[in-house]
Amino acid sequence: MKKINFEEITLICPCNDGEAKTIIDIAKKLRIDTRISRQGWGAKIEEEPSNNLKELKKIIVIIEMPSLNFEKKLREKGHFVKIIDHHKYNDLDRTNKLSSLEQFAKLLNFKLSRWQKGIAFNDRGYIYLLKGEKYSLKEIIKIREFDLKTQIKSQNLDFKNSSIFWRISPSRKAA
Repeated sequence: MKKINFEEITLICPCNDGEAKTIIDIAKKLRIDTRISRQGWGAKIEEEPSNNLKELKKIIVIIEMPSLNFEKKLREKGHFVKIIDHHKYNDLDRTNKLSSLEQFAKLLNFKLSRWQKGIAFNDRGYIYLLKGEKYSLKEIIKIREFDLKTQIKSQNLDFKNSSIFWRISPSRKAA
């Protein structure tokens, strides 16, 4: 496989869970042009504000923001569009054995750390896969806490008053 020049890539990704946040963090570390969508769950590329889609690079990597029509328009403008997803939508099946984080790492030939693999496993197979991959209870709780914090923040929920989080959080101090 031909090595990808990171300077030719624009990543478009909502920051709506731990997996997406990790993808964004990796892209920034690699100095990839990163466009963070402010859309929450159910994000669609055609609903992205036009100011976030200006001056896109030759290669556009879109994470979990389905829209066949908009993807076609980008291709017609001469872009190479790489879709990374692993979900099934009402009218579109983008299931994949790998999580979006694993697909992104594979595309970039980027080696995931144990923590990053845990985030991927959590998104792909939740606690069951983490347990099957020999993550400790402490690691699983930290990964779930990270994912939940990111989800709560992306949905503009009041994190500190989110009772479901505080009931499971290992970092909560006893009253």
